Amino acid sequence: MIPGVTLSYRIFPGRNPGLLMLHGVFGAKQNFAGVANKINRKTGMLVGTCDSRNHGASPWTPEMGVVAMRTDTLKLMEELNFHGVLLGHSMGGKVAMSTALSNPESITKLIVVDAAPCVINNSAREVIRGYMNKMQEFTVDNSKSLSSNRNMAADFLINTVTNPNIRNFILTNLIKRADGTVGWRCNLEAVSRNWDRLTDLDVSTDCVPRRGPTLFILGAESDSTGSSKEVRDDIYRLFPSATIHMVPGAGHFVHADNPSEFVDVVSDFITD
Repeated sequence: MIPGVTLSYRIFPGRNPGLLMLHGVFGAKQNFAGVANKINRKTGMLVGTCDSRNHGASPWTPEMGVVAMRTDTLKLMEELNFHGVLLGHSMGGKVAMSTALSNPESITKLIVVDAAPCVINNSAREVIRGYMNKMQEFTVDNSKSLSSNRNMAADFLINTVTNPNIRNFILTNLIKRADGTVGWRCNLEAVSRNWDRLTDLDVSTDCVPRRGPTLFILGAESDSTGSSKEVRDDIYRLFPSATIHMVPGAGHFVHADNPSEFVDVVSDFITD
């Protein structure tokens, strides 16, 4: 079993039980900062965001997967003495689902944002693999500024990452490190090598379905889930009491495409 690592996190103080938010691939805790702050102010509840292993300011490790990241999450929850609502987007949604199924007593409610228990869209998974491969091919020029390197990376990625919003999101990972060099913030080598393990829920086939309060927030226009019957059947198989909320016009990044509705839906669910 891969040992847990100590995750970097940020807390918006408030009352308990609170909300802990897990980001998706290429993400970091600051991706949720805007909506986390609004949920915190709207509900008065503690809201935490964290960097997954090999992302943001959390440790880099050669191995990773949903099970390892579940261990990381439980370790953080113990460190914070946290027992509340767990929310995960995309890859973080897989981790949140796995945590809820394997350690149901560890949380009070579950929110999954644009993810499903099984891999519904293999083509979307391979597209992201292609993004990672292309990102690894980019060579930084440390004689130039961060902004110049980001411009060069944007040109380099443009034919592979054709969606400008996704491309700009990926480029936030190109940072100036503490030693002054420019590089990717996420551990691309580890994420790419373990990609299949990050998209598999990895729970036992005889696991007991979760019947506690569960909310799935899906983007109606998402390439990852969408609104198909296959997605709904997959959700209800392991989460039979789940509520599914579709956000019209939103893609995979529901919280960015419609932050107002996202904040309202999450706030209503966690205070109900």
